[in-house]
Amino acid sequence: MNLNMSDLLLQGLQVGCGIDEDSARALASAVIEWGAEHGHAGDRYYWPCRFREFTPAERQAAIRKDFSGRNLKEVCARYGVCSRTVYLALNNR
Repeated sequence: MNLNMSDLLLQGLQVGCGIDEDSARALASAVIEWGAEHGHAGDRYYWPCRFREFTPAERQAAIRKDFSGRNLKEVCARYGVCSRTVYLALNNR
């Protein structure tokens, strides 16, 4: 199925958030219009497999704070990263 951004937003708002169709359509329209006004019309974007609550810098700081040297698997699971990402965060990269 090939959906455009407005279809994805509309379905996500209705199904994922339980918003009624009219309200979801108004919200989706507002987001699409904002994107077009800010130079995003026609762009292609990566769609992540899940929402990440931290910016990369925030995630690095949290990893450095939580990592004890003996809890690699737990830190990887908590932040949804691989061990390489943990070690890069520890080295501030």
